[in-house]
Amino acid sequence: MLARKYRSVIYVLLVIIYMVFGMIITNLATNMMSEREFSLIGTKARDLAILAAKSYHLTDKEVAELRILDFKDLVSHPANIRLTEMFDKDFNNDEIRFTYIMVMLEDDEIRYHVTEEYEEFYEAKAGTPLNVMWLVDVVVGVTPEETLADDETYYESLKRYSFIHGDDAKAYNDRIPTYSLTDDEYGRVISGLAPVYTAEGTFIGMLGVDIYIEHYENEIDQIRQILMYVFIAPTVILTAAFVIIYFRNRKKAYSTAHTDSLTSLYNRRFIDRNFPAIVEEHIKRKQPLSVIMIDVDYFKLYNDNYGHQKGDEVLIKISEAIKSTMRQRTDFVCRYGGEEIFVILTNSDETVAERIADRIKTSIEAVAIKHEYSSASDVVSVSQGVYTATPGHADSDKEFIMYADKGLYEAKNRGRNQYYIVKE
Repeated sequence: MLARKYRSVIYVLLVIIYMVFGMIITNLATNMMSEREFSLIGTKARDLAILAAKSYHLTDKEVAELRILDFKDLVSHPANIRLTEMFDKDFNNDEIRFTYIMVMLEDDEIRYHVTEEYEEFYEAKAGTPLNVMWLVDVVVGVTPEETLADDETYYESLKRYSFIHGDDAKAYNDRIPTYSLTDDEYGRVISGLAPVYTAEGTFIGMLGVDIYIEHYENEIDQIRQILMYVFIAPTVILTAAFVIIYFRNRKKAYSTAHTDSLTSLYNRRFIDRNFPAIVEEHIKRKQPLSVIMIDVDYFKLYNDNYGHQKGDEVLIKISEAIKSTMRQRTDFVCRYGGEEIFVILTNSDETVAERIADRIKTSIEAVAIKHEYSSASDVVSVSQGVYTATPGHADSDKEFIMYADKGLYEAKNRGRNQYYIVKE
């Protein structure tokens, strides 16, 4: 009888241990998912900020105008409207809540300081100067009227100012892209930041893209609760489901992070993460590697005269035309930035590269997109810089890009609508 009693106690203890072990495993798994998911979202926010900073244009004059505007008048300024339209068209994403440019203020420009009620929010003591202003500010996908209906104090002058410190301040001063996880009055947010410059080359500040992540956290919390409540019986099934969902989301997030949303080409992040390994592999195998840097001739004039929507259509058609000239799945077509496209031709010598460059020229001419404002051609055309190297001549990805850029520059100097092969 005593032994039976002990068996019952042991059984209960085993069940408790099993449940505790299950809870620990569940927490570890969901925390790992959270960290990986947030890392991918942060990288996505940073990359979106980098691309937006390169695509958005301000002049020194506009910056001076924006700095002295009342917050309520900011939304109607052409610079703010341009940023709004850019995110509505080119960066349309339901996850993005805000985009803005933040500018650090000089001491004599500071108007407000942290109050006692906001010490915890700013993570600073009362009296700390609010040393940042929003030069432009867009609530993505929401009109100013809808914003005011939701928060009638949104455009009050005080709310145009904030406080920057820690890693964000260092990134600002060093002018390097970054992302961070913070809490504000609108929720938990991952902010991607990238330096932005005027058309004249003056550093303005950091362009930010905010992605709010409450729904990601809610989903993770729900998974955690389900696993904890029903861990004993369906542990294997739920764990399998969790793994499938996790890897599916991870694959989707990876694809999103490495694909240009407009052209569906690989993006700059793909180049940065994969091109060094491609170069290394070709050096190891002693195979030739070729690259082509492509730029649309007089694309700014096209945008200025035909409109940015038509310009987007041109980039899409040109991207499709270039992809159609590729020979194999191991060739890569990437949007390098703006209207620049970077092509990687694996295991390809100079003869192959020249043939592909000629095909690209012919293919784009065949699309026959009228361009009355180009002095290079009656239709949209491209200039190309071609570079091929074998091991020992170019040993890094940066050298390949540098030589391709030189070739592109020379093609432009020679009148555009042509390719130039760089010879070492």
